[in-house]
Amino acid sequence: MDGRRGGGLRARARLPHCLWILVLAGAPPARAQVSPGPLSRVHQDLDSNLKCFNCHGQRGQAGSSLPERCLACHKEIAALIAGGHGLHATAPREDCARCHPEHAGRDFELIHWDEGSPERFDHARSGWPLEGRHAAMKCRD
Repeated sequence: MDGRRGGGLRARARLPHCLWILVLAGAPPARAQVSPGPLSRVHQDLDSNLKCFNCHGQRGQAGSSLPERCLACHKEIAALIAGGHGLHATAPREDCARCHPEHAGRDFELIHWDEGSPERFDHARSGWPLEGRHAAMKCRD
């Protein structure tokens, strides 16, 4: 057997490895293909790579923005917004996740308090200031 032929076969055998390296190096990052973490307990039924589009939508699809998807399920919040009532009616709607960050795990309460805790929340921002006996009550009560 000719030495050149054997060397040529070995070089061709290495070729697929080189192609894979080139393909992987030029491939877009896979981070969008994997969940960034588990959803909260209230949304755990949506915690599947096959259900991502239920919340996130698909590019170019009507009604695919995150707030539109959130309000499609959370109709009580949509009704408050439509009626101009409550905190959500005055809060910017471009990013629900700003105050309700998902993918933080099953035990996460799903509310980010700008003031640091529910007890320090300025209830007047919701359109219903706490007055009289309500002002002295604890949130959980």
